[in-house]
Amino acid sequence: MSDLILGDDWLQPVHHLPGQPFGAGSRERSTIVGILARQAHARPKAPFLTELGDGRPHETISYGQAHQAVQRRATLLRRWGLARGERVGVMGENSIHFAFAVLAILEAGGVAVLLNQHDPAARVAAHAVFTQTRFLLHSAACTAAAEACASSERTCAFEEFDRHATSLGCDAEVGYGAPKPTDGALIVLTSGTTGASKAVVQSQYSVARNAATVAGHHGIAPGVRLLCVLPLHHVNGLEFTIFSVMLGGGHTVLSRGFDGLRFWTTVREHAIHIVSLVPNLLRLLADRPRRRGHEPLPLRYAVSAAAPLSIDIAERVRERLDLRIVQGYGLSEVTNFTCLMPVDLSAQAYRGWMLNGRRTSIGPALPGQEVEIHNTHGVASPGEEGEIVIRGHCVMSGYLHNPAATEEALRGGWFHSGDLGFYLPDDNGHRYVHVSGRLREIAKRSGALVSLLELDEVLASVPGVVDAGSAAFANTWVDEEVAALVVKEPGSALDEAAIVEHCRRVLPWSALPKAIEFVDEIPRTASGKIRRGEIGQRFAGLRERLFVASLPHAEVRV
Repeated sequence: MSDLILGDDWLQPVHHLPGQPFGAGSRERSTIVGILARQAHARPKAPFLTELGDGRPHETISYGQAHQAVQRRATLLRRWGLARGERVGVMGENSIHFAFAVLAILEAGGVAVLLNQHDPAARVAAHAVFTQTRFLLHSAACTAAAEACASSERTCAFEEFDRHATSLGCDAEVGYGAPKPTDGALIVLTSGTTGASKAVVQSQYSVARNAATVAGHHGIAPGVRLLCVLPLHHVNGLEFTIFSVMLGGGHTVLSRGFDGLRFWTTVREHAIHIVSLVPNLLRLLADRPRRRGHEPLPLRYAVSAAAPLSIDIAERVRERLDLRIVQGYGLSEVTNFTCLMPVDLSAQAYRGWMLNGRRTSIGPALPGQEVEIHNTHGVASPGEEGEIVIRGHCVMSGYLHNPAATEEALRGGWFHSGDLGFYLPDDNGHRYVHVSGRLREIAKRSGALVSLLELDEVLASVPGVVDAGSAAFANTWVDEEVAALVVKEPGSALDEAAIVEHCRRVLPWSALPKAIEFVDEIPRTASGKIRRGEIGQRFAGLRERLFVASLPHAEVRV
C-alpha cells in the first residue's frame, strides 16, 4: 500500500464484492468529477444551491451557473500549480463558496481536506501539516486559523478566491487528465471522540458510488429539495446533501447551522422534502411541537445518522411532529452511508422496526456494500450480538500516513467498525441491522461489561429527563465505574435518587450510574456524538471511592 492518493496499488479484498470489481462500470460514473458538467448540460437553469442569508437576501445558483463558477476556480488552482493528488484544505461555515471550493479542487485533480472551523488554530495547523495541505481556502471568519497554517504555501479567503477566478475569465482547460477511480478525492479528519483523530482517505470511486446509491435510495431527482443544516466538513453534510443531490439533479438549501426558531418556517418557505439531522436536534424539535404548527408540510421525512437514535426520541418525533425518521448508519471510513431504512415502509413495518424492538433499526445494507456481524464464534446468527463489519466499494482507501491503523481496521478483508450490533431478517430475508453499542463505549466493571449506549437509552426514558450521556471513569476498586450527566426539564423536581431508582428497575447494579451531575447541555461533537472521554474526566476525582450495592441509592454529585 505505497500510496493512498494516486494509483491503484492499494486495492485490497475489502474493496471488492463477488462479481463486482471495484471501479467497474462506465468511466463517467467512476469519479465525482464531471457530474456537475452533465447536470449543467441537461438542466442549466434548474436550481442547484440556495444559501440562506443571515439578515440578507437568499442566494440561489443554478446548475449552469455553478458549473461555470467551479470551472473558473478549478482553472485558477491549476494555474497556481496544483498537481494531481495534491491536497487543498477547505475550512468555513456552510456556504455556496464552501461547496464550490470542494468541487473545484476535485475538478482540478486535487484532494480536498475537510477542516473543522471550530477547532483551535493550533489543531488546524497540525492537521494541515499532517495532510501536507499545499493550499488552504477558507471563509473570512476563519482567517486567524488559516494564518496559523504556516506550512501551507498559500491561504486564500473564499471571496478573494472568487474574485481571482472571475477576473481571469477562464473556462475549463483542454487536455486535463481526469482522475482515476482509485485516486483520492477527500480527506476527512475523524472526530476523535475516543482517541486521536485519523485522516481518512476516500477515493473518487467510493465517493461517486456512495453518492449515486444514496441519491437512488431517497429518490433524489429534479424538483426534490433537501435542507442542509449539518456542517459541510462532515461526510453527511457534504456527501449526502451536496454530492447526492448534485448527482440526482435536486436542489439543496444551505443553512449556516440548525436554527430551531426558524426551522419550520424554512421548511415551509422552501418546500423542503428531506432534511438530515442528528438525534439531539430531533429531540429539540420534538420538545417544541407547537412551532411546527398544524397545517400539512411538504417534508417527507427526516434522515437521522451520526449518533444512535433512541426509541424514545423516535416515538416523540412520530407522535408530536407526525414525522417519520429514516435512520441510517455509516462512518467516514465507509464514505458516509452503509445502511439506510427503506423510505416506503408501511405504518406497521415502521413501528416494528423503529419503535417496538430492542433498538431502532438502521436498515439493510445499501447496494455495493456488504454488512455482517462478527463475534468470537465467527459470523453471528440473527439476533446475536457482535461487531459490525463492512466490505465493498465504499470502504476508505485507508488512514493517511498510518499503515498500521489501516491494516488493523481492514484486517481479514473487512472494515471493522468498532460498533456492536445484531441483525434480524424481515419476511423477504432482508437483514435489518441494529446498533447496540460500541466496543469503545463499553465499561468494564469487575469483569462485567456495561453498555453505555443502553444506559443512555434508560436515562433518556426517565420522566423529566431532556438529555443524558454516560461514561466510564477509572476506579481503583472495580477497574471502571459508570457515571452520567443529565439535563432535566426546566422546573422539574427530578433528583438523583429518582433517576437511580428508575435505572435500578431495568438495569443490574453494575450498570447503574454511581455518580450523576445535572448540567445544562451534554457535551457532543458537531455530528452529535457524545464526548464520553470529556464526561469521564469530570468524574476523575472519584477514582478511590468505593460504591457498594447495599446503599439505598447510588452516591450522587451535583
